[in-house]
Amino acid sequence: FAFINVGRGSTVAQRDLIAALKNGQVRFAGLDVTSPEPLPDDNALWTFENVILTQHTSWGEHANKGRRFGKSDLFEIFFANIPTFIVDQTLVKNAVDLTKGY
Repeated sequence: FAFINVGRGSTVAQRDLIAALKNGQVRFAGLDVTSPEPLPDDNALWTFENVILTQHTSWGEHANKGRRFGKSDLFEIFFANIPTFIVDQTLVKNAVDLTKGY
């Protein structure tokens, strides 16, 4: 299953979440909050390709590490998609494929 937290970082047992990500109990995590914020560079959450971190501090600068998902820059995805989305509501990059179940 997926885990999304937009509440408080202190409400999540991050060690348990990391263990669940490693063993496959959690297949995806989206975290707008962590404890602490900003998340230290050596935190294991940065190493997962199936974790997106958009921490509260991510609004502060475009280069913030929290705006990265794997090797994709979220602003790059946004700017690639916005022109076609405005015209005909299609996405050209990183589109969801509902036939694959996500």
